[in-house]
Amino acid sequence: MESFLLPIVNGLGLGAVLFLVAIGLSLQIGVMRILNIANGAFFMLGAYFAVSVFGDRPLSVPQIVVAVLAACLLTGLCGAATEISVIRRLYDRPGLYPFLGTFAVLFIIQGIVILAYGQIGRSSMRSSAFNSSITLGGVNLSVYNLCLIGIATAVAAGVSLLIHRTSLGRKVTAAAVDRDMAAMLGIHVRRVYFVMLVLSAVLAGLAGSLVSPLMELNPNMAITLLIEALAVVVIGGSGSISGTFVASMIVGILQSVLIRFAPEVADVSVYIAMALIMLLRPQGLMGRRQIGVA
Repeated sequence: MESFLLPIVNGLGLGAVLFLVAIGLSLQIGVMRILNIANGAFFMLGAYFAVSVFGDRPLSVPQIVVAVLAACLLTGLCGAATEISVIRRLYDRPGLYPFLGTFAVLFIIQGIVILAYGQIGRSSMRSSAFNSSITLGGVNLSVYNLCLIGIATAVAAGVSLLIHRTSLGRKVTAAAVDRDMAAMLGIHVRRVYFVMLVLSAVLAGLAGSLVSPLMELNPNMAITLLIEALAVVVIGGSGSISGTFVASMIVGILQSVLIRFAPEVADVSVYIAMALIMLLRPQGLMGRRQIGVA
């Protein structure tokens, strides 16, 4: 029982973090039609902000919550500043301009982090709460991993309700289907784009703050998880909330199980899965052939 249950729960925890980064990318591709590489920088900022709030001392559960909320707020503000200063000038640019522009933003933010914190890795958040576990079927499961799974599920449900049940969601859908027609109907498309980018930055910051107790922080983490998140978007289907969630969990479980039983192929498994999906179902598991949100 332990041989399968433990890596599956650990994989779902990893999938939860992947989802929080990937859902922002998926929505931006589906709505804004740009690949925002800067999301990786927001993920990194969320981790550094969370650790910086109280420093290196052990934290209580309320302090952890405050650190995570502060990281989300600060990352959202950075996302807003980035959209206003750089990214909104790229929406109407052809071809690779948005991709290269947001890549430049990532490297700029990465450079600022190196200047502020140094190139050497920084210690993660510390708390006895991260080591607590519960026993299920004779297997000790990390409470923190279970919390990650719950948070990702709640975010998926919340984003789905936002897109499908609110006035803002209807504007987002209209802008994704035909932004020129949406503008003619009185929808402020640029404002919709702004909200989507800030929301994506907040979710990436949330992912960074939640992963900060699990790994040593370093400036290269901006790219490390971003590549896997991009693979998740391809597998699940750009613009698909449910597809992104399912793909994140599949990738998380796949990597966790393979690390335990076949570590030599664990690192490349996600890219093999992505290649197969691109060959067999180019729109992704739950994506549409046309750009949009689902």
